[in-house]
Amino acid sequence: MSSYTHGLASDWVIGADVVLDNGTLVHASASENADLFWAIRGAGSSFGIVVDFEVDTFEAPPELTWMTIDTGLTTAEAAVEGLLAWQDYVENDMPREMNMRMFISSGGARLEILYHGNEDDARAAIAPLEEPLRLNWNSFFNRVGTGDWIAQMTAYANGERLDQSYPYNAFDNMYVTSLLTKHIPQEAMESFVDYWFVARSRSSSFWLQMDAYGGANSAVTAVSPTESSYAHRDKLWLFQFSTGFRETVPFVQGFADSLKDNLACEDWGRYINYVDPELSRDQAQLQYYAANLERLQRIKAEVDPNDRFYYPQSVEGA
Repeated sequence: MSSYTHGLASDWVIGADVVLDNGTLVHASASENADLFWAIRGAGSSFGIVVDFEVDTFEAPPELTWMTIDTGLTTAEAAVEGLLAWQDYVENDMPREMNMRMFISSGGARLEILYHGNEDDARAAIAPLEEPLRLNWNSFFNRVGTGDWIAQMTAYANGERLDQSYPYNAFDNMYVTSLLTKHIPQEAMESFVDYWFVARSRSSSFWLQMDAYGGANSAVTAVSPTESSYAHRDKLWLFQFSTGFRETVPFVQGFADSLKDNLACEDWGRYINYVDPELSRDQAQLQYYAANLERLQRIKAEVDPNDRFYYPQSVEGA
């Protein structure tokens, strides 16, 4: 929830130790094995085993404000109007201190905010969206809090203790697909909202996350798309579509299709961290890596000529 402010986690990686196909351990950085360093920041699992990362850091902010607010997008007309207004805000006016996403389900839509600053400044920053998103500040389900970095992490953990020594054995069964899109024109937004409102009446087994990702002030899109192998710096929105039931996978895929089928092919892609197992290797490579795929394939042929680090959607050597 801080990517808009500080960029992607991979943007803070300054070096790594990597085990290659031939068993050697090499160091990769901007000045050493630079091609490998470029590749692992976005497509690392195709090239080797990273055993150690070096990362730069930023100072923990002294105060953050987090909010979850119910919206009043209860009709398709209101939803289209509200989402287009939100899009205009994200593209042009959203301050870098603000991080926002919307959760959409059969129960409605809720806006989640993490602001790097105090509550008064956060409320002032969100004020332009109060009317178009019909924000309901009096909802029983809302939450608003302020605190330091650890406090906000605890809040997002639903109050659970942040115990780093606890065994990491959690798992879930779910299907996820994704979209990264540029500006969504009205026709595509209407198609998306139409699908959403039909979905509300037909199924309770879907969940959608819509992240404000790009825009004039975004730290993500401030970085060149060729700086690392992560290619989608030109996108405005990041969507995650998910369900916990196998029989509703086509239904969730249709949700994504309601957007992408109304966009030019160069205006959307997929997000590598929301892996969609239904994609073929060719589909995955192109949609995850876009214009950076050709260079990735050349590097793959050099550092993993035997395709030892194969998986069903891995980069294929040139």
